[in-house]
Amino acid sequence: MNSNIGRFQIVLATKPRFLTRGFSLRKSAPTTLANGLTATELTNKVTRLDLGNNVVNGNRKAFRGPLKCAILDWSGTTADAHVIAPAVAFVEVFKKHGVPISMKEARVPMGLRKDLHIGKILEMPEVKKRWTQIKKSPPNAQTVQELFKDFVPMQLAVLPRYSPLWL
Repeated sequence: MNSNIGRFQIVLATKPRFLTRGFSLRKSAPTTLANGLTATELTNKVTRLDLGNNVVNGNRKAFRGPLKCAILDWSGTTADAHVIAPAVAFVEVFKKHGVPISMKEARVPMGLRKDLHIGKILEMPEVKKRWTQIKKSPPNAQTVQELFKDFVPMQLAVLPRYSPLWL
C-alpha cells in the first residue's frame, strides 16, 4: 500500500467506485494498488477507490440477491459506541480478584480478543506489580484463564446497561 493512502476504516459502497474514509495526511495522485483498484485521495480523510473499467465489484461477482441474512459487528459503532461495557467488566473482574485497575488501564489493549486483553493488562508493569504484591506471586497463564472465566458472565451482565441500539 502506498504510504500516501493510509489505513482505511470505513468503506461506503457506490457504483462504480467506493468512497473510503481513511487516516491519510496529504493529497495524492491516483495510485494503482496491487489488487487493480485505483486510489485517489480527495481530502486528507477521504480516498476514492475506482474499480477500473474491467473490474466488477473488485474481484468478486456482483451480488444478485435476495438477501437471506446480514451479520454485522456493531460493537462500538451502533451498540456501546464508547466501548464502555467491556472496560467496566475488566475493572469489575480485577476488583473481584482483589487487584483493582483503573478504567484507563482496562482500555489500553482494547480491540484484542478478551483473554489476550486480560493477559496484556496483567503485563502492564504497574498492574503486574500490584498483582504480585497483593497475591504474593506474579500472574501467569492460569491467572488469565481464571480472570477470563469470570469476565464472560460479568460482561454479559453489563452489556444491557451500556448497549442500547441507536438506530
